[in-house]
Amino acid sequence: MQSSGAEKIGRVFGISWRIDEPILTNEDSGHYSYTYKGYFTLKGATIEVIGSRGTKDPFFSKAHGADKPISEIDRNDVKKAALTNLIGNGITRLLGMRNLTWEELEAGGIKRGTTGKVDYTKPEMSKEGKDLRAEIERMLTEMANKSKVEFAKLLMLYTSFTAKDGSQVQGKSDISKLSEQALNPTYGKVKEAYESWKKTEPVKEGEDNAPSNLFEQ
Repeated sequence: MQSSGAEKIGRVFGISWRIDEPILTNEDSGHYSYTYKGYFTLKGATIEVIGSRGTKDPFFSKAHGADKPISEIDRNDVKKAALTNLIGNGITRLLGMRNLTWEELEAGGIKRGTTGKVDYTKPEMSKEGKDLRAEIERMLTEMANKSKVEFAKLLMLYTSFTAKDGSQVQGKSDISKLSEQALNPTYGKVKEAYESWKKTEPVKEGEDNAPSNLFEQ
């Protein structure tokens, strides 16, 4: 059962819960994890539950079968996943619903073929999104003078931001990792920086100033 489903069931049964502030654990390797402690109550009975998720989890550390750099992992996603894990654990434990078998579910009238599933496949990016990404790449390529290293640094700079809780979220160094949702704010930052850069960039006589998306080796 997903956390959203557990939360709905918890409300129906009158379960209440209280959650402490998360604990952030950093490792020397750069990996980190968030741990929440919660107290779930039903009809006067209270249990204490822990929920935790970290960057070593393949859900965060793997992409298309390859290792994903820690810098590419969204810290807020890990934090939210820990909270989701806590709520799901707390409600299902209090109701005795953990580790149910298909036989037990079918005895209750829930058939395996009629259940839904979660598809984590990312949707195809729209044409507008692809065009926006190409324009961001064009501007950054020109600003970086076609240097891959400088391109990555610039992209990291313009995709970093401060989260609502005040923590600093590190940006992306690979433009293919940008979600379509992140393209609009990134485009705004890059366009502003690009226009400012163009005003101060000297034009060399006889130089072809047409931008290119091809990187020099």
